[in-house]
Amino acid sequence: MTDRSNEIEVVILQLNELFASIGVVERQLDVYEATDEQLESAYLRLLQFLQENSAHQTQLEGELQAMVAEFRHARVRPPRLSIDALAFCMHSLRWPEVLLAMQREHREFFAPRQDDFPWRLMDAYSSDWSERHRYAHYAAPIQDRSAT
Repeated sequence: MTDRSNEIEVVILQLNELFASIGVVERQLDVYEATDEQLESAYLRLLQFLQENSAHQTQLEGELQAMVAEFRHARVRPPRLSIDALAFCMHSLRWPEVLLAMQREHREFFAPRQDDFPWRLMDAYSSDWSERHRYAHYAAPIQDRSAT
């Protein structure tokens, strides 16, 4: 195995660890043991990780695309990452392959069932994202967000 493939494996492992830690915070929030600030902090860690590992964007996008496919089974098996966490990150990153994956899922799975669930992610690609008010990170003026 090459150093590059080892590096990619480590990055993907770290990504999945972040997914798991966000899931813990989201479950705690569901039972009132976590705050919105803790949730946003977890989302920011994921966003920063994705930004810091942009050299592996193709592989990271592949992981996120696979995760998008998990949304269709969410009632049976929770996805590794919530659509809210993914939307939070994609509002900044706007990675096209993730959007294409969600559009494909919408067209092939959700639209025939008249389910608007995918719009929560697709809307995040808009500058006037309807959920941005929920997060202090996006409420700050653009120049204040230079760290992310």
